[in-house]
Amino acid sequence: MGAPVIQVSGDWDIQQNNGFRVHVNINQNGDQLHAFCTHSGGSVRSRDATGFVAGENFSLTISWDNGTKGEYTGRLEPGFFTAANQGILKGQTRDLNNPGSHADWESQRVFLRL
Repeated sequence: MGAPVIQVSGDWDIQQNNGFRVHVNINQNGDQLHAFCTHSGGSVRSRDATGFVAGENFSLTISWDNGTKGEYTGRLEPGFFTAANQGILKGQTRDLNNPGSHADWESQRVFLRL
C-alpha cells in the first residue's frame, strides 16, 4: 500500500486570491473524491466534481453549471496557526475552458497529517 492519504471529506471552503470563495462538500472513499460545490453565494453549482488525494497532494476538477470547469491542485502545507501535525491545503486553480484564467487558493480548514 502507498503512503497514507489525507482525509479531506466534509464541508469546507476554498478561498481564492481573486476573491472567489468556493464551498465544497466532499465525500472521500480511500483516495477518491466526489463532491458537490457552490460559489458566488450558491448561485453557481457544480454539475460534476471528482478528484483524488495522493499522499499530501490534492486534486479536484469541478464542472460548473455556468459553463466553466475548474481544476484545483494543491498540497498540505504548514499554515500560519497550524501545529506540527496539521496543515492547510494550498495550491492553484485554473479554468480548463479558459487557460488564461487562474488563481492561487488555500483551504479555510485545517487538516491532520497522517
